[in-house]
Amino acid sequence: MNIFAGAFCRINKAVMIFILAMMATSAWSQCEIKDTSDGAGYYKYVFSNFNPPEFNPTVAKNTVIYSKAAVAVLSNGVGDRLMNCKQRVMGYSVGKSTPVNNIYPTTVEGIGMRVSTIHGAAPVSTSEHSDHPGSFAYQLSDVKVELIKTADGDITAGGVLDSDFLYERATDAFGQILAQYSFSSPVVLRPRVPTCTPQAPEPVRMAQTVAPKLTSIGSTGAPRSFLISLLCKGGIPGSLTNAYVTLTDVENPANIGNVLTLSKTSVAKGVGVQIRKDDQILGFGPDSNAAGNRNQWFAGSVAYGQERLDIPLTARYVKTEENVTIGSANAAATFTISYQ
Repeated sequence: MNIFAGAFCRINKAVMIFILAMMATSAWSQCEIKDTSDGAGYYKYVFSNFNPPEFNPTVAKNTVIYSKAAVAVLSNGVGDRLMNCKQRVMGYSVGKSTPVNNIYPTTVEGIGMRVSTIHGAAPVSTSEHSDHPGSFAYQLSDVKVELIKTADGDITAGGVLDSDFLYERATDAFGQILAQYSFSSPVVLRPRVPTCTPQAPEPVRMAQTVAPKLTSIGSTGAPRSFLISLLCKGGIPGSLTNAYVTLTDVENPANIGNVLTLSKTSVAKGVGVQIRKDDQILGFGPDSNAAGNRNQWFAGSVAYGQERLDIPLTARYVKTEENVTIGSANAAATFTISYQ
């Protein structure tokens, strides 16, 4: 077996629901968006050059890690931004998700975002848009974005922020979208924590004769030990990161069970391979480093100054069918590391 690195009253009730639906629909179309180059039903602003440097993950809670004020530019307008509202509408700036003290959570755990315009920090009412053509007509918007540590403890991993970070809606946080603000390029947050490089394990040499010992379905052969090793460096004193692993079945990448599929070149039938960490049989999952990936498991923490993380595992044959055909029985898996 070769393992190598792969580096979410009945009638009255029905009438009432229909009326509520109609009311909701009208609330979402208070303003007519004019002349967008991409046909979108809202205006799009682009915030450029937001490039946070590496930061100290051990700073105190509520510390501003990075801040930038800039002019967001209208990207899908044809000339000026024009909008015709059926009645006077108050704009409302709001971020994504639910804020605490005007700070919105981000995709990076422990890091929040505060977004401000000339009207103050979101969520906040902006300006009134009138009922005549030409309301809300401007191409530039002053915006300030701040990244703030919200975790009580240290930040242990970075990540990429969602591209969209601010919306202007009609009236309140649930109103019609009038404008969207997005970063011009991916924003990567990089805490100064240790980083590691996975090493390719040696092929696992399984026992040559196991068929007589596999007496019933589910019975297993003797385990063979092997290591996944990470060579680590960097970070600052007091920093650490957490390594999580997903194993993926090379022969059947959609496999989310706990038996590794034999390769097509194998002669043997009726057996598979199990991989264990301690006494736990590990499952297989998609080749992804996303946090919470299917069958992802915790491998260990890496602290500042730690040069290596060894992850001891074992592999063993398991009987999967009543009849077993003797012959070569090879299998392969990849592993993907996620730092969280």
